[in-house]
Amino acid sequence: MKKIIALLTAAIMTFALFPGCNNSRGAESDPYFDVSFFDSSGDLAPTPKPPPTDDSWAQIEAKGTLVVGFDTKFPPMSFTNEENEFVGFDLDLAAAVCEELGLKLELMPIMNWNKAMDDLEDGKVDCIWSGFSVTPKRKEKLNMSVTYMQNCQVAVVSNASAYGSITDLEYKKVGVQRNSAAEDGLNSKPDITKLFQEVLTFPDYVTCMDALKEKKVAAVIMDETVARYFLMDGFRIIQDAGDEEGAPYSFSDELYAVGFRKGEDTLAAKILNTLSEMEFKGALLDISDKWFGTYVIHLPEKDN
Repeated sequence: MKKIIALLTAAIMTFALFPGCNNSRGAESDPYFDVSFFDSSGDLAPTPKPPPTDDSWAQIEAKGTLVVGFDTKFPPMSFTNEENEFVGFDLDLAAAVCEELGLKLELMPIMNWNKAMDDLEDGKVDCIWSGFSVTPKRKEKLNMSVTYMQNCQVAVVSNASAYGSITDLEYKKVGVQRNSAAEDGLNSKPDITKLFQEVLTFPDYVTCMDALKEKKVAAVIMDETVARYFLMDGFRIIQDAGDEEGAPYSFSDELYAVGFRKGEDTLAAKILNTLSEMEFKGALLDISDKWFGTYVIHLPEKDN
């Protein structure tokens, strides 16, 4: 009997050491879990990291205001409408989170998107929330753990054009926003970009689309999310010739994230947890439907 009790005790202690052995769902997307301790069969659960202890959330809570940096020409995520108001999906999302947290939202336009990360690191804004794609360069410099939406980089052309595939743009000029994820995606496919006559860079997507309308370029490489906003104006997305279902040709697949300063983990965790709680309550449905007509929010999955 003593031997049986001893074996049961050992089994319970072993189970306590590995509480998530049979549930690794969402581990890779959880910024506060270390997934490097799986064995070759993938049976071991991730080892929880200690919760963040920096005072970034405490500072925001004490200040009572969250300063959000955003692009003023990035519809439908954030832009200036005809009434000269700052509007967009991301700004509505930020406003809803601030209301939930009892914070005042202060919108800070980033007029030179090339300096967006500098504005964040210099403390001019508390975060960047504006269709901010996760890229290796940004992950190296910033906390990009609060991902909330999927995206890809596509080629947009005029409906009046005969371009049916990406190779039809051979010897043509294409446009892209300077220092954007779209430019990174373009550069990641040299076999395609070498086909183009020239790649012209512009300060923002609105200027890119103006160049397309004026036939200064044959196509614009841009976020699919933004591209679909322009489809009603006589433009279309080039499809992947090798995809039977007609999916867009993608230069890169990525996620949108809220960008925070490196080390400001408690603030990032607070925003992510608040978004998750609001999603669970259905509080984000109307915002998504307003701008996209469907539910587009895709938060990191977490272990229960």
